[in-house]
Amino acid sequence: MTGRPDHDAGFAWVASCFGALIVGGFVLVLWAINNGHAPDQAASPYHLPLYLGVAALAVLGAARAIRAEARGVGWRRAFPPGFGLLGAGAATFIGALVLDLGWREGVGFSFGLEDSFAPSRVLLTIGLGMIAAAPLSAALQLGARRVPTIPILLSAALTLVALGWPGGFHPAENGWLAVDPALPQQPIDLWVMDADGGRQTRLIEAGEDAAFGYASWTPDGSRIAYTQFGFPASGIAASEAQIWSAASDGSDARQVVGGSEWRWIPRYTADGAWVMFTQEAQGGPWMEEGPVGPGVGAGPQGPLSIPLPNADIWRSPASGDGDAQRLTDSAGDDRAPVPSPDGSLVLFDSTRDGNTELYVMGIADSGPRRLTDDPGEDWGATWSPDGAQIAFNSSRSGEMEIYVMDADGTDVRQVTFDRGFNSSPTWAPDGSRIAFTARGPDDYGQIWSVAVDGSDRHNLSRSPSSDDQVWTGGWGPDGRIVFNRALPPPAEATPLARLDLGTAGMLLSIGLIAAVVVMLASTRPPIGSFTLVLVLATALIAVPNQEWRFVAAGLAAGVAADLAAWLAPERLRRRVTGAATAAAFVVTAGAVANATTGLEWTPTLVLGVAVAGAAIGWGVGVVASVDQRPEATEPP
Repeated sequence: MTGRPDHDAGFAWVASCFGALIVGGFVLVLWAINNGHAPDQAASPYHLPLYLGVAALAVLGAARAIRAEARGVGWRRAFPPGFGLLGAGAATFIGALVLDLGWREGVGFSFGLEDSFAPSRVLLTIGLGMIAAAPLSAALQLGARRVPTIPILLSAALTLVALGWPGGFHPAENGWLAVDPALPQQPIDLWVMDADGGRQTRLIEAGEDAAFGYASWTPDGSRIAYTQFGFPASGIAASEAQIWSAASDGSDARQVVGGSEWRWIPRYTADGAWVMFTQEAQGGPWMEEGPVGPGVGAGPQGPLSIPLPNADIWRSPASGDGDAQRLTDSAGDDRAPVPSPDGSLVLFDSTRDGNTELYVMGIADSGPRRLTDDPGEDWGATWSPDGAQIAFNSSRSGEMEIYVMDADGTDVRQVTFDRGFNSSPTWAPDGSRIAFTARGPDDYGQIWSVAVDGSDRHNLSRSPSSDDQVWTGGWGPDGRIVFNRALPPPAEATPLARLDLGTAGMLLSIGLIAAVVVMLASTRPPIGSFTLVLVLATALIAVPNQEWRFVAAGLAAGVAADLAAWLAPERLRRRVTGAATAAAFVVTAGAVANATTGLEWTPTLVLGVAVAGAAIGWGVGVVASVDQRPEATEPP
C-alpha cells in the first residue's frame, strides 16, 4: 500500500502540528517547573497543552486504527506509510506517563541525573522524539517531494528539542563549559541594578578574605549601609562583621561601627541620622559560645540547629562619630531592626518567647509587642513605604515563603508559593512590588520581583552562574536595587568530574545534532534551512533555563551546515555537513561562555572536543552514505 502524494503532504502538516503542540507543551512545562510556577512536576495548568495534544493524537490514532480494521488493512496501517512513528510515539509517551506516575509514587526520584534518566523519563523522551520526527522520517522513506519542506524543517528542529534535554547535556540547558555555579563563591561584592534587572553594575569590590552583604539605602538614597565580613584563615571563630557606608555611586566608603564582635544587618532611621544594627558575639549566629536564648532561633540565614549566642539591637550615629546605644537586652536573640517610615517604631525578629517571631517596639520607651504567633519561623521583615503593611518570610507553610500582613499583624497573605526558600523581601518605592531572594536546591540565590498580590513574577538576576542576595532595605528610593553577588571561582578550581561529564555531555549533544543534520541533508533542503532548524531548536531548549546566550552556537552551526551543504562535493556532502556543524557548534559555545560568565574549560579542551565532534559528524555522514541508493529526492 503506498500513499498518494497529496495525501502524504496533507498528513505531514497534521503530523507537524501535533509535534509543535506536544513538544511546545513540553517546553512550557519545563519552563513552569524551572521558574517555580508548577511545583508538581506531573500536574499543573501549564501541563494542559502537552496533555491535550497527546490525548488528541491518541484519539486520532484510535479512530484511524478502527477505520483501518473496518477496511480490512489492519490497525498497523492506521497512519499513512512513513508516518508510523507518530502513532508509535503517542503510544510510547502515554505508556511512559503511566509508568512515571507509578515510579514516582513507588520508587521515587532523587534530585539530579536520576530525574532525567529514570526508565519512565527515558521512555517519555523517546516518545516525544518519535512524535517530533514523524515528518522527517516520512521524507526519508517516501522522498522529499512527497513531504512539504516546512513540515520537514519543523520536524528536524522539534526532534532536536525533544531529545536535547535528558541529563542537561545541551549547552542551552546546562552550560557545562561555562564557569561552575555549584562551587563556593568568592568574592562577595556589592552590586546595583535597575528595577527591571537591567544595568547590573558592580558597586564595591570586596578585598581578599572579605565579603559584603545586607545592604540598605538611606531614606533619601544618597548613601548605602552594608556589612563587611572578615573571614580569616583561622576560621569562623575569628571572623568579624562591621558596619560600613558608602555614597550611592560606591565612593566615599567608610566604617560606621567597628570592633571584634559581630555588628551587622544595618538599617537607617527615617531621618538618616542613625544606623540600627544587630550586635552579637564574634562568629555570629554560627557560634555556640555565649548566652543561649530559649529554643532554636533562625536568624537571617534560616533555621539553625545549634544554640545561639545572645544578640541585641543597637544604634549608632550614621556619621560614625559618637557612641553606640543599646536598644534591647533580652534572654533571646533580637535581630534585624527596621525603623518605620515615620520613625516612631522599630520592627525586628526575636527568639525571646521561643521560636523566631516578629515584634515591634517604640524607639522612645514602649516595650516590644509581638506581631506574629506561629510554629513556623518568621523573620526578614520590612515596612511598606507608607508603613501600612509589613512583608516578611515565614516557614509556616512548611517551606520558606514571602508573606504580607497589615502593620498590626492582622490579615496575613501568602505572596509566593514556590516550595523553595524565599526570603528577605524589600518593597519597591511605590509599594506595588516586592523583590526577594529565591534559593534553589543548590542553595544559590537569584533575585526575583513579584506584585504584592503574588502575580507577575520576574527573575531580575538572570545570572544562573552567580549567587545573589537582596536584603530588606535593598530597593532604593530612586528605583535601583542594591544586592550582594558572589561570582564563580576561577576555572582552575573546577572539579575534574565536571570537566569529564561536560565533555561527555557535549559529545552526546553534537552527536545528536550531527545525526539530525545528516538526515536533513538527505532531503536536499533549500539554502538557509539548517540555520533555521538549529536556531529554532537551540532557542526552544534555552527557554526553560533562559540560557539565550547559547542560541549563538545554534546560529553558527546552522550557517556552517548551510555553507557545507552548498559547497561540498556531492559524494562528500553529508559527511562534510555533519563535521562542520559539530565543530562550529562546540567552538561557538566555548566563545559564548568565555564572553559571558567565563570559560571553565581550557581553550585546548574546547578545540579538542570540537575536533572530536567533527569526527563524530563525519562518521555519522559515512554511516548515512553506506546506502548507495539515490538520496530521497524523488518519489519511489
